[in-house]
Amino acid sequence: MGETPAPVSGPRPTVWVTTVDVSEPRADATPARLTAPVTVDAQGGYWAVDRLRTHLTGAFAVSVVGTAAGDQEQEVRLRLETR
Repeated sequence: MGETPAPVSGPRPTVWVTTVDVSEPRADATPARLTAPVTVDAQGGYWAVDRLRTHLTGAFAVSVVGTAAGDQEQEVRLRLETR
């Protein structure tokens, strides 16, 4: 964490990849301001993806844009916007 992407010429999407540990409850997130909506693709066990979505709701307006479900994992596309 703490890495900043290098500047690029012309409009391009910025892609960040990270692993999020949701095994321990965290303090409630405080609202954060975004300059534009952000798309998040989360993949993992049902419990873990739901915990991530719930935590993000503390900081952003979160909309579920799409889902794909397996027997033990799911993939969810979220749209984050400033609340």
